[in-house]
Amino acid sequence: RLNFWRTTFADSGIEQETLDHTSLLNLPVATKQDFVDHPVTEYAYRGGVRGSWFDHTSGSTGRPFRFLHDRHYKLRSLAICDRMFRTAGGGVRFPVISMRARWRPGVLHQNDYYFYVRGFNSLQQRLPALEQLASRYPQGIILQAFSSILVEFARIVEQQGTSLPLRAVLATGESISDDQRKRIENILGVKLFMGYTTRELGWLGFECENRRLHINEEWAYVEIINERGERVPDGMEGSVVITTFDNRVMPFIRYRTGDIGTISRERCPCGRTLKTIRIIGRTAHRIELGNGTSASLLEVAGAFDRFFNAIRHFQIIQKGPSDFIVRVVAGPTFPLEKNYVHKALLRVLHQDVSITWDVVDVIPETIGGKAAYFVRDY
Repeated sequence: RLNFWRTTFADSGIEQETLDHTSLLNLPVATKQDFVDHPVTEYAYRGGVRGSWFDHTSGSTGRPFRFLHDRHYKLRSLAICDRMFRTAGGGVRFPVISMRARWRPGVLHQNDYYFYVRGFNSLQQRLPALEQLASRYPQGIILQAFSSILVEFARIVEQQGTSLPLRAVLATGESISDDQRKRIENILGVKLFMGYTTRELGWLGFECENRRLHINEEWAYVEIINERGERVPDGMEGSVVITTFDNRVMPFIRYRTGDIGTISRERCPCGRTLKTIRIIGRTAHRIELGNGTSASLLEVAGAFDRFFNAIRHFQIIQKGPSDFIVRVVAGPTFPLEKNYVHKALLRVLHQDVSITWDVVDVIPETIGGKAAYFVRDY
């Protein structure tokens, strides 16, 4: 059980029973590839932990990844999210409508609602249904969605003059530019708050009224390291490394997220004592297509999620408005599942686009641990 971690601890000369903060820093940094390269039985312990479940993601690295969550995750995650929603509501817990493509555990309470949206092109058609749902909450709602979905939602609202009883909007999953934030806030007439989260690690940070991103320090220990893997002082930029506290069934210890960030030295004026962090990367993008439609990069990445045995890594290269090359590091089931992945991409992009596949041995990564999973080359 957990032989991956047992070996890692032994090679580092650390006794698991005496692990403390100092010895933690002597452990090597783990990456998604470390988990992908080992069978799940080497790094996860499902037996004996009732109620654990598998989840999966591609994230922004273009590498499909399956992992396990502890059954206690849901309750702890609800508490962390509740603080985030109350902060966005100015101290009041308003009902939340979460616009997303699939359910996520440990986010919403019973009086909240998932509003399933599968991309830009379905958002406009489903807007009347969203208006009807929001009308059930005359006291106001908080609308939560991926950053790119909120950008498109604001564009549609501006065009159609739609009005929802919004108290705030919460953007997650992607970073957002200052211009995008201002545009969303001006059109919707409410403040935008950011949440920092990854599918495998959970809710790592929330933004306060001063637009400072506070680390959920009860949930995770966050480090910033340099290119040599050494921890750097607060105020210096480097790669974000996370150790979570909540997952007994599949520990994430000194796990490199692929993000670049800086932990602030200064106390936030809001009065909260949780440290703040600035994340660089994962900016919201759209793929503009020749037929006048568009697609979210996060939506496109999500099309690969369930094909983790077929594709180990991918990169999408747009050669023209309707022409794409999909570069992949193939997994064992790729020959069998290639057509299914192809059809999934066509559903997300458009049936008329051209997709050419290029199987390669490796897709180079940046110093931060990520490879650009989308390249516009025309």
